[in-house]
Amino acid sequence: AAWRDLVYAFSEFPFVAAEDRSVLIAAILTALQRRLLASAPLFGFTAPAQRTGKSLLAECVAIIAIGLPAPAMAVSGEREEMRKAVAATLREGHAIVNLDNIEHPLGSPDLSRAITQPEYADRMLGQTRNFRLPTNVLWTATGNNLAFRGDLAVRTLLSRLDSRIERPEERHFQIADLKRYVSEHRRKLVAAAITILRAFVIAGRPDQKVSRWGGFDEWSATIRAPLVWLGMADPCATRQHVIEDDPDREQAAAILSAWHGTMGDKPVRIAEVIERADLDAGLRSALLSVAAAKNDAGHPDPRRLAWWCRQWRGRIVTGFQLDRGSDYGDRASWIVKACAVSAVST
Repeated sequence: AAWRDLVYAFSEFPFVAAEDRSVLIAAILTALQRRLLASAPLFGFTAPAQRTGKSLLAECVAIIAIGLPAPAMAVSGEREEMRKAVAATLREGHAIVNLDNIEHPLGSPDLSRAITQPEYADRMLGQTRNFRLPTNVLWTATGNNLAFRGDLAVRTLLSRLDSRIERPEERHFQIADLKRYVSEHRRKLVAAAITILRAFVIAGRPDQKVSRWGGFDEWSATIRAPLVWLGMADPCATRQHVIEDDPDREQAAAILSAWHGTMGDKPVRIAEVIERADLDAGLRSALLSVAAAKNDAGHPDPRRLAWWCRQWRGRIVTGFQLDRGSDYGDRASWIVKACAVSAVST
């Protein structure tokens, strides 16, 4: 009954799949429990078109949890600006922060650190003194065709909406003003969410045999497991979509596939790879996506490619793994090996 109360308000949203609705309910439960959790994933809401309701969902999550929409944080493509914004936001002590209307693939080592670590350490602007801040904040994000890159891609759950009409803003709903409805029924919705969490505890926290998600074990046991126990789809089923849409991973998959197709399973030096790329348009195009020379965009830069190889060393991407081979004098060689691929590669 509590579950029905909680999902009714959002029953008219065009979720792509059952797990996308589960992400929304997980975000609500997480918002209520976030101060008690050591870490929690970022929750994204996305759609292919504007006015589908993604920002409305993020606002309703905050209204249920704290009574008003969450403050919006500006998102910059510059790492240093993003670092300053994360530190400033944590210093303000908000319970929920929304990254609204993101227009580019979001990647930030500092935001990734703030999501998974119990404390965030940084240096005060203009000073040599460091500070440490608690990170028990719920981060949400909205945008059209949201994409996450790097470490953020494996720290995010994504709720996808798709109205499948050209002008989604012209739709009519039984609940015409959802924010007002959520505000007026907030006590009932909070009680429903807490009832779900409490019922799972009273039932003895039965093992749901969900796959492990490193870094979010407490969250999985506290938030994810009760939803699966209720019979909802596992919200972590959306992780595959986030990881596959990571542009960094897409580039790596293209490079490793082209590299292996051209070089096979033998160790080669960076210079040899670039030399072969001059004769292989597919390999050259893949290499240029990450290692184009600054003074010649049509030719790979050996140093940039070597740095990229070190960055991706040991990671399995779509069935390929890059590793160090033997050394030739001062220059290392690299090898791309075919290997088994899991359902969700991190």
